[in-house]
Amino acid sequence: MRSVILISLLALAGCLIAGLHFAQLCSFKRRPIYSRRELLYAYGVGEEDYHFLIIILSAVGASYQIDYRKLRPNDSFDGNLKQLDSWILDKGNEELTSKLLSYGVTATALKQIRTVQDVVMLYLKKVEIEKDETSVLGKQGSAGLAP
Repeated sequence: MRSVILISLLALAGCLIAGLHFAQLCSFKRRPIYSRRELLYAYGVGEEDYHFLIIILSAVGASYQIDYRKLRPNDSFDGNLKQLDSWILDKGNEELTSKLLSYGVTATALKQIRTVQDVVMLYLKKVEIEKDETSVLGKQGSAGLAP
């Protein structure tokens, strides 16, 4: 008798978890797709950084199997994205972490990320630093500092 009750409770818990995952996935699917202009405005990014915005949003979207145009700046890795990810045992979080590390984001910086906006700002800051370093190196080379 106890085993029947235990199996029933486990089945009920499984159905509840599946239902929550499905509900969260549906909430993402019902979101409108942001246009280019809406993406730039929502993330506070200029046209010159649109390409980099799409790179990082695509990485987040692919990691969680969501169209990147449906992501919002306040989507939380501890909140609505985690609810999606828990169904697949943090696969999305692991994939995103791996991608960010391959982009040169440090493990220390990763610990500060809470939302999609945090990821975007961190990535764009890194891109700006690399642009500045490239620009400085280019100017040194053109100034004739090489022997």
